[in-house]
Amino acid sequence: MNDEHNFESVAFPLILSIFKYLVIFHISFLTAITLHEFMHLFMLKFLGGDGYIVFYFDFSSPCSTLESLLFPGGKCVSTEIPATPYADIYISLMGGLGSGIAYLILTLLIGRACKEKSIEAYIALPTVSLAQLSYTFFETLYAAEIITKQLFIRAADLINGISLPASLLITIYAKYKLLKKLTPKP
Repeated sequence: MNDEHNFESVAFPLILSIFKYLVIFHISFLTAITLHEFMHLFMLKFLGGDGYIVFYFDFSSPCSTLESLLFPGGKCVSTEIPATPYADIYISLMGGLGSGIAYLILTLLIGRACKEKSIEAYIALPTVSLAQLSYTFFETLYAAEIITKQLFIRAADLINGISLPASLLITIYAKYKLLKKLTPKP
């Protein structure tokens, strides 16, 4: 049948696309963590405080090591807290908001330049942006003491646990449709 033959002709490019997506997503995720923490530090210093950033990795077991290499953590540590009212809320907001908006702008630039050539980046970048924006929502609720740290961590894990598989499925579907359209039928 035509569809089966067509799938065979796009199978390798599709597998390559999945790999490309995972690499782009992971690099984007790692740079988003860095940007997120620098945005916290920027706001802290802007409001008159001071601090530094710590990135942490857990190498206590093979599972922890793998998790740390794939999803390291970071933290902006305040050494001098600003006197500005609600400073902790502003600082919390700036992390995910700054990096989320930066990734949305990057998505728009990629979309205008090469949407069909790099559908993987076009889907991975807004996924990271959405994860950052939703993460900042819960991070700010935690800073405002509206939710507990445990609820904040569970919400963050849920966001990250859903965003990668969902966007990967969207990428596979979009790339398959694109390849199917571009591949001549026998």
